[in-house]
Amino acid sequence: MLDGLHRLATLIHPVHPAVLRGVLLQWLTDAHYEAGTLQQRREVSSRGDWVNQNSFGTDRYQFLLRTADTLVRELPDLVVARPHGSLVLNLNGAAIYQFRMENPPHGLVRAGDFREELLSDEPADTGQLELLTGAFLHLGGRELVLLPWAGTDTGGLREAWIGSGALNAEKKIDWDWCLSFDHLVTGSPDGPPGTHLATGFDGPEPKVDLRPRTDEAGTEAG
Repeated sequence: MLDGLHRLATLIHPVHPAVLRGVLLQWLTDAHYEAGTLQQRREVSSRGDWVNQNSFGTDRYQFLLRTADTLVRELPDLVVARPHGSLVLNLNGAAIYQFRMENPPHGLVRAGDFREELLSDEPADTGQLELLTGAFLHLGGRELVLLPWAGTDTGGLREAWIGSGALNAEKKIDWDWCLSFDHLVTGSPDGPPGTHLATGFDGPEPKVDLRPRTDEAGTEAG
C-alpha cells in the first residue's frame, strides 16, 4: 500500500497527495450537495413531485463537467480535458479519470465505448499504431489514474478511491494499486496498514472542510 502512495506522489509531484485528496473530495462533495438540493426542489414543485434518479445523476455529472476548471485555483498545474464529452483531469504525470461506481473499488463498471477503451489495456485498433493502447492515445503518455466514487442524493458522497488498473473481462478493475481517500488522511484502523500519509510523506497534512461550499463554484449548477 505504501508503494501506491509513493506512486501517486511521484505522478502528481509537486502536489502533495493530501492536497489533491482535499481538493477532489470537496469538489465531489459539492456536486452531490448541489444535485441533491435540486432534487429537494423537485419534491415541492408547484406541478407536483418529479424527483428521479436520472435527473439527480445528470445534475451531478453536469456540475462536475462544468465546474472542473475551477479546480485550477487550487491546483495551478491542472489541465482539464473533455475527450468525447467525458472528463479527465491532467495533473503533471497523472491523467485522473473520475467516475461513479456502485461499490468501489471492486464493483462492476458501467462502461460505454469511450470508457472501455480508456480503461482497457488492449492495443487500440489503429492499424499502424498497434503497439499503443487506447488510453495512451487519449492521455498523451500520462499514466491513467482512476478515481471511482459512490454517493446518493440523500446521503451525499459516500466514499472515493484512487489507483491504477485496467478493466477485465468481467467489467471489474484489476488494480495495480488502490487507496481509499478516507484512509489516506485519517489513518482509520479499519484501513490497510501503512496508508496514513504521515508514514510516507513529510510535512503537516492540510485540514479539509468537506461542508458544501456556497461560493460561485458551489452554485454554478443551480
